[in-house]
Amino acid sequence: MHLSIKSVSDATLKLVGGNKMLLANSPDIILNQPIEFTAPKDKHARWFASGFSEMCQRVIEIVSFAEQWVVPLFDNVTSSKDLIALYKSRDERIMKQRHWYLFIAGAELVRGNPKEALAVLEQNFRAPGLKRRYAAAFESIATMLNQDNGHS
Repeated sequence: MHLSIKSVSDATLKLVGGNKMLLANSPDIILNQPIEFTAPKDKHARWFASGFSEMCQRVIEIVSFAEQWVVPLFDNVTSSKDLIALYKSRDERIMKQRHWYLFIAGAELVRGNPKEALAVLEQNFRAPGLKRRYAAAFESIATMLNQDNGHS
């Protein structure tokens, strides 16, 4: 499954200075994970089929699974505000790869919250190596905060 929110993707790409590599070379895809992760761990499913009749049965099972788990997740994540709420809830249905946190910071920027965006980065990129790797994002937010302070 893929989740995209254009305003968040645009803000996040700007946050990292256009470096698509920091966004897994897919700045337009906020989430990219198997659909089974949208269900609780004890409800994860895998589908295998051999032959036409088994394939038809698996398709029915996949549709049912999507209706129960995937669609409700997508229905609840349609804006930057929703994405931030998902992050703050520590929802376990999300594979939290490193670039996920950049998108959350980008969502905070869309909402006009550079201090919260910086807090997301500081909380999730504490190690010196990660701070160096994502320096462009830290610097971008520092610039925004300095501009805000200069206009106060």
